[in-house]
Amino acid sequence: MARVLIVDDEVDLAETYCMFLEALDHECLVVTDPARAVSVAVREKPEVVILDLRMPNVSGLDLASEIRSALGPGNVGMLLVTGNILDDAQRADARDRGVDDCLAKPVYLDLLAEKIDSLVTGAACGRGDAGAAESVPHTTNEEEA
Repeated sequence: MARVLIVDDEVDLAETYCMFLEALDHECLVVTDPARAVSVAVREKPEVVILDLRMPNVSGLDLASEIRSALGPGNVGMLLVTGNILDDAQRADARDRGVDDCLAKPVYLDLLAEKIDSLVTGAACGRGDAGAAESVPHTTNEEEA
């Protein structure tokens, strides 16, 4: 399956994502110190990165830009997890920074698995390039339920 890097300062949440994804045969790497995220991504070369939007001292969007720049366009799927509703400008900013898709908290684990599978198989359009401008809607779990 996929190598997934989970970057979230909430240890319990990151470990929950990891346990679930490992049960689906994904290999997970958990980073709870966002300052280490880029170096771990460069060293481990994940296929998908899950980023929390709000973390101490750094935004998941800033990390998305740095990781996308370090790994190159098209080389990693980026999934942003947020407890906030993103407006159109924020979604556009996320796309510009290389985010392929977004999930609202609380995250339904089956939806997380679907998003990761979509990113791994390339079904998510664009993979961080300019052609992905319309491919990153803010998905609310209520819409999916």
